Amino acid sequence: MFALACEDQGCDGMTPLADPYPTEDLLDDAVVAHMADQGLTELEEIAPSILSAVAGFSCEQAPCPAGDGVCDAENICRSVHDDKGLIGDKIGEQEVNSSAKVCENQCAANDTACEEDFFNKCNVYVQVDEMSFNGTANGDLEMTVLATLFSSVLPISYDLGFLGEGVCDAQINRAQKLITSTITFDNDNPLDRMRVIVGDIDIALDSDDVQLCTLLEAFDSLIWGLLESRVREELDKALDEAMNGLLFETCDASTACPFPELTYCDTANELCRFAGVMAPETNEPMPVPRATGIEGQVALDSFVDQFIKPGSAVDMAIRAKDVSVPAAASGGMAHALNITTMGGFRLPPGDEAASACVPELELATPPSLQFDPPLLTTTGEGYDMVMAVSKNYLNQLAETLRSSGALCQTLDEAVLTGLSSGALSLLLPSLDRITNNESVPLQVDIIPRGSVEMEIGRNLTTEDPANPGRFTLEEPLMGLAIEDMDLDMFLQLPGGWVRFLTVRADLYIDLSLEVTETGGLTLLVGDATNWIQDVTVLNSGLLSESPESLEESLPSLVSVFLPGLLDSMELDFELPAMSGFTFEIDEVAGTNELGTTELGHTGYAFMGIFASMSFDPEGLSDGAFGLASGHSLISWAALKSVSTPDADQWREGDNVRIQLQVGATNAQVPADSLVSWVKVNDGPFHPLYRGDEITIIDPVLNRPGEHDIHIHTAIADMPGTRDPVGTTITVNTQILPSARATDPTPIVEGGDINAKPNRWTARDEVATRTEGTAWSCDSSSLANVPWWAMGLVLLWRRRKRSL
Repeated sequence: MFALACEDQGCDGMTPLADPYPTEDLLDDAVVAHMADQGLTELEEIAPSILSAVAGFSCEQAPCPAGDGVCDAENICRSVHDDKGLIGDKIGEQEVNSSAKVCENQCAANDTACEEDFFNKCNVYVQVDEMSFNGTANGDLEMTVLATLFSSVLPISYDLGFLGEGVCDAQINRAQKLITSTITFDNDNPLDRMRVIVGDIDIALDSDDVQLCTLLEAFDSLIWGLLESRVREELDKALDEAMNGLLFETCDASTACPFPELTYCDTANELCRFAGVMAPETNEPMPVPRATGIEGQVALDSFVDQFIKPGSAVDMAIRAKDVSVPAAASGGMAHALNITTMGGFRLPPGDEAASACVPELELATPPSLQFDPPLLTTTGEGYDMVMAVSKNYLNQLAETLRSSGALCQTLDEAVLTGLSSGALSLLLPSLDRITNNESVPLQVDIIPRGSVEMEIGRNLTTEDPANPGRFTLEEPLMGLAIEDMDLDMFLQLPGGWVRFLTVRADLYIDLSLEVTETGGLTLLVGDATNWIQDVTVLNSGLLSESPESLEESLPSLVSVFLPGLLDSMELDFELPAMSGFTFEIDEVAGTNELGTTELGHTGYAFMGIFASMSFDPEGLSDGAFGLASGHSLISWAALKSVSTPDADQWREGDNVRIQLQVGATNAQVPADSLVSWVKVNDGPFHPLYRGDEITIIDPVLNRPGEHDIHIHTAIADMPGTRDPVGTTITVNTQILPSARATDPTPIVEGGDINAKPNRWTARDEVATRTEGTAWSCDSSSLANVPWWAMGLVLLWRRRKRSL
């Protein structure tokens, strides 16, 4: 159930690791999957359907029983009942004793008719009708199966002396029987994979379950005694073969086993086994468990393509460790399951040194976190299961991204359309003096110098009272806290790049995960104007504005380009089907309280993804708002108005506002049932809008130029209705100049400006040397600075002393 999400279909941006992720490097309880009482009940109801999907047998191995099974396109016998599983196997020739043999093939060579007749004999079938699971006192899982057993003719050739020689056709009577077994779990194997061990089966069979020919009816107890062990053995074998495909790595002549230095292919059973490692329960070479989790190397540029090192990557793992049955609060064992995992993120072994753009930090040992499954969701509803992702696991991801250099970026007009000095000069009028009143290219280098931490919150959104239908993240699900992030800003002037300002600030990027109407998860991002905290202004000597004035303008200034941190991320996640399971996510919220967040809200130890579980569910019913079953909406949008602030209003926190009319062309959806997923350009999605008139506020729209607003409509709380294509409205925006006076400092003319230094080397040295100076140059290039530039440095220093 907790299967590799991308098994047999590949994972975008992920490649297998050359060696297993070392167990000693993994965090305990990285993710805990808790199946609640109603979820385990659901699993019991759909378990026969799962067996029906995976436990079929080849129609060349044994005939498919008429009325119970049918051979599919791949010649696999499947049950004709969607809610039942069918297992079959052929009993080979068995010598019961010197006087009797079961299923002896007495056909002469080349007797085709006899062989065809014999193929229809000696077959045993198990139809799985119901399954249940209950915990045992030692935490194992007891499986009880209600199954219908039957067989084809089982010929018994005998030589009983006084009866002479003959063949008696026996048959297992069709009847429902109880099959029980105990399931245990461990990870004691060379790959540290969780191993599911199904114990010996116990079947309630007796002599009344076998039908003999009239001649031998008087000896039914004797004959059944001879057959019983063989029947049990064959049923055990059939169930084992059905489970092997689910639990263990399989192989054949064309499919090799993973990790060949540790494993080999048992071709007779088409099963991968560990070389030289014996399974204690069977004293045979141990089968290789299937990977229950995800493990691989993630290419970061598959998600964010602006990293400083092309091809940078991180190794990640999430590996199931154990399955246990928790104790009930009232005593005894709960009707529930906990699947605990180990997980981790790290730099690849060949790239363990931290990136040159960030300092090495001494990290604290993560605290031990204990997951306590909630009885209900945060809104008071029951749930089938919850996937609880630990704060420690998210923090390790954040730190690995930091140390890899993933958060170091250069933003320019190639990344962010409209990023130029022209827009910023509305907030910083003295830029016009430096650029001779021209709009020149702008670049922003982003370098995290301090720690990076991920916090987990409640995931509460509230409606913006000033803009009905627009929602904001009041208590975000996640907060990415970055200490001492430097934003170095450069202008391209005739002689090269010049740094005119450094902003050093703590950032708190508020994030949320929202469930889409197609069953996916979309990352939502909060208002960028609120991200920046604890600001320090450095290297502002070229500007005439005072540091105090700059600090007032910084939220609006920085919000122009900070969303570019997330522009190229893969922000829309589809939930994969796992072995036929479908999960409908109900809520995503913090669970298990842990302190407070930096915003002063309740913090949590785990991010809980609450879901309902089903197997091969039906689609939508017909007639929902006139939408055909299984269809998504087709969105339309029209521009109603564009409201643009002037520079003074922008400085005070006002933003460009775009008002749209939205709807669907293929359904009549009431305004209170219509929701819209909206993003600007390639940025992240906003918190959901509700209604047919929506107002878009995004700091990106404050950049001058053309912007694409993408709208995907959906019907609230109706899976499958979200428009996968969406519609796009293109607008041009331009912040208006204010009436305030421009910078009175005379424009400097003539001369040449030194080229921009290498931005990714000796960052601390450059920053220290240039704090309080005018030009951002290293010592080796000071001799090339024109004389007039040095004069400007002295002029600025005199001004600073007079402040």
